[in-house]
Amino acid sequence: MAPSHLKVHTSALERLMKERTMCLKEVEEGSKQIEEMKLREAESYEIKKQEELVRESQRAIVAVDIKLEKEKKCLSDIILDYDGAESLEAAKDVLKRYEIVFGAR
Repeated sequence: MAPSHLKVHTSALERLMKERTMCLKEVEEGSKQIEEMKLREAESYEIKKQEELVRESQRAIVAVDIKLEKEKKCLSDIILDYDGAESLEAAKDVLKRYEIVFGAR
């Protein structure tokens, strides 16, 4: 039996929240690494490449934010219209964590 729309969208929202957290971590770590590289006067090429990685992660955050918003709305709509036998607790819990972490957008 295939997973329900509720389960699919609940898992998708969880995955996107984790992905955004990882992207933020990459930006933070990359920025620190750039500062360290500048302090030890690393090759400008190395610094430039690290800056590209940070910019790429920043672009990924923007893309994930768009997907997060869509998935949150989709899951909220599914919960509102849901009339199945499956429990809504997991989905509601994920939405609650989304609100806590990312606030009301």
